[in-house]
Amino acid sequence: GKLWDSASLKTIEMRTRNQYTPEQAKIYKTVGGTPFLDNNYTVYGETVAGLDIIDKIAAVSGDAMNRPFENVYILSTELKIETKKVKI
Repeated sequence: GKLWDSASLKTIEMRTRNQYTPEQAKIYKTVGGTPFLDNNYTVYGETVAGLDIIDKIAAVSGDAMNRPFENVYILSTELKIETKKVKI
């Protein structure tokens, strides 16, 4: 995501009724992100192979709101479950 300034973050806070901690605001200002998605979407999963596919998805052209002109579909996925032993 893009970098945000304090005024823009404050506007997003008022519109979404989210309040960012100083740590979150610092990340949005220095690293970037999409703060308007907070509390609206859950990101889950990890790409462990096929980063070239991620680059192809990111390169798809879209409109002014970054919505692709044509839908992008994920046709297959692989589920990797890790188990850990816990000592009680």
